[in-house]
Amino acid sequence: MMDRCVYNLNEIAKSLYKRYWGLDLDIPILINPRMHKWSARYMKEYVYSDGKRIGIKGKSIELSKFLVDNYSDDGIIDSLKHELCHHACLSQNKPYKDGSKYFESELKRIDACSHKHTSEELKVRGHVARNR
Repeated sequence: MMDRCVYNLNEIAKSLYKRYWGLDLDIPILINPRMHKWSARYMKEYVYSDGKRIGIKGKSIELSKFLVDNYSDDGIIDSLKHELCHHACLSQNKPYKDGSKYFESELKRIDACSHKHTSEELKVRGHVARNR
């Protein structure tokens, strides 16, 4: 079982980002203990110049404490790959939203989970459903 501290999760993410996109990761991986709606999310921020919004860029990837504490190692890596894919696509000015043809093709290329996977498929990938 891998060490799930925030430092190690950042190191794993850097390695995955380099492996799949050949890029240096420029945003942090954070653990958010207050996140209950999602297991993981890609955070973006707007870029301004002279008071005008000129673009959008990645800010961070947040993993819920539930994910870090309960997913298998494979499930954590699967979720990281999905969120890193959002960042890689946005950083390269490619479609980065769930469901877009390009984004979904990138998920398939790197063998990462998609919102199109069923609950059963996600369980096999190491994800754990939250009891609400």
